[in-house]
Amino acid sequence: MTDLADEALHLAAHNFLTVDMPADLRSQLVPPASNLPEECTEAQNTKRAAENAADHMLVYANAIDRLLKFGLKEFDRKSLHPDSQDLYRAAIMFAGAGLDRALKALIADALPALVNFDGAVQEKLFTFAEGAIADAGGVGVSPAALVKFLLGSGSSPRDVFADNWVKSLTAGSAQSTQRLEELAGALGVVEPDIRKRLKATKTRTSTLEKAFIARNEVAHDLDIVRSWERSSGDPLDEIQRTRNASEVRGYVVEMMDVCQLLINDVAGRLSASRN
Repeated sequence: MTDLADEALHLAAHNFLTVDMPADLRSQLVPPASNLPEECTEAQNTKRAAENAADHMLVYANAIDRLLKFGLKEFDRKSLHPDSQDLYRAAIMFAGAGLDRALKALIADALPALVNFDGAVQEKLFTFAEGAIADAGGVGVSPAALVKFLLGSGSSPRDVFADNWVKSLTAGSAQSTQRLEELAGALGVVEPDIRKRLKATKTRTSTLEKAFIARNEVAHDLDIVRSWERSSGDPLDEIQRTRNASEVRGYVVEMMDVCQLLINDVAGRLSASRN
């Protein structure tokens, strides 16, 4: 009886988890480039960890939502159960954190190699170097700053400047379209479709901008809506924004796709330089 009961429970659990399960997240994402250069593997592995974590949250949110509704027969099946909301918020956070960490890894590992052959990257380095040694007025050279860079550890002054550039680029978080545009420019990404996807809009209505807005609302405000923005009579336990599955999945896909497109672009140029 125990074996039969266990088998029945396993079957019931399997059916419960697989019925109406959302499509696998990877099936919606831009695939990674084949034969990634070594300089891109850390970024790729980071991105993969982020998409796995976000996918788990989306799957668990769906399962918890269905489980709670099944146990509470009177609950409206057309709306999400409040207890599943934190899992959607976690999916947004994992995707945003993965994008940030992956791009910092890409900058740290690939930029020193790109500087050696990519004209667009070299121009960005020259601009950084000029600003780094400029005096307070921005019209001359600061002797102290110049000495600091020339005597810095590295096989050449260019390596010293490149190392400091990497540190500067990875110092802040990559959680806005403006920041991603800066990092993409530093990496020498000029592909029009990619740059257009990163570009900020006046209305902040691109999918990437909305994804970052959602990420910051969760990270900084716990998704809490300010009191004067709520309708009167809202109970205390309904002060947070309500997320829905398709909205959150769209944000996750966009952040992961942008990350992958940048990795693939850099990987392609590195590979081409070695053929």
